[in-house]
Amino acid sequence: MKKHTFGVPIEQDILEIQGKEYRLEPFGMRSFRYAMEQSAEAAKISEMEGIDRTNSTYNLSVDLIIRSVHSDDQDRVRQHIEDSVPPVLVSQIAAAIMRGLTDVDPTQPTSSSDGSSTTGDDSTDGVSDEESTPPS
Repeated sequence: MKKHTFGVPIEQDILEIQGKEYRLEPFGMRSFRYAMEQSAEAAKISEMEGIDRTNSTYNLSVDLIIRSVHSDDQDRVRQHIEDSVPPVLVSQIAAAIMRGLTDVDPTQPTSSSDGSSTTGDDSTDGVSDEESTPPS
């Protein structure tokens, strides 16, 4: 009999906010469907303006963070956010969760370059490696 194995065992991921740790729910199909629903909500928010847009964006971000942590930690993270997490940090955390928590390590330096443009004088789009490398 053959054994077909997919994926690696699930490890408990941790979300750390201002030195406090919260266990994250694994990103399974339930989380995927929720993320798709939230993407649709975000699209609706983009059509709003002013304070309505700000409030809706903040509420969506907070909800996303709360739903991403283990159900036993949700009340604790909700209270933490309300007590001491500024809106800018809430937005950064929510964006990181939507990206799947990749590249979220705040200890790593960020790039000051946004890369080359795809058109114009500094474009490298469509250029072979030999052509894009300046002669030494």
